[in-house]
Amino acid sequence: MAQTKAKTVGELRASGYHVVSVKEEMRQNLIRKIQKREEMLPGIIGYEESVIPQLENAILSGQDIIFLGERGQAKSRIIRSLVNLLDETVPVIAGCEINDNPYRPICRRCRDLVAEQADEVEIDWLPRRGRPGPGGRGALPER
Repeated sequence: MAQTKAKTVGELRASGYHVVSVKEEMRQNLIRKIQKREEMLPGIIGYEESVIPQLENAILSGQDIIFLGERGQAKSRIIRSLVNLLDETVPVIAGCEINDNPYRPICRRCRDLVAEQADEVEIDWLPRRGRPGPGGRGALPER
């Protein structure tokens, strides 16, 4: 039986959901992949002994990452593949233009909405491909 997703901020709180930073989200999902012995970057060939272990170490330790190299070295492809380390979906306040964090909204509309409706504020679930970055859209507040 599929688990139903929370529809309001109150249901989200009751579920025990915790909002984490994008770095922590990627770290947790990478740890799961390592435990399941899954490839971190399927389709990226030739870097199994060099770039990929360094990238894993950087993600596990929460480091910022800068990609440098000549043309044709798969930098963009690796960056686009990192989106797969994000959660499948994340909760956002329904109708928010910037996909506000349900627990700590930053836009005036969402702050007012939370002040008026508290735990009854509706939430949507934003898919990973809808998040900012390569192929994403809009701005997302720090999680």
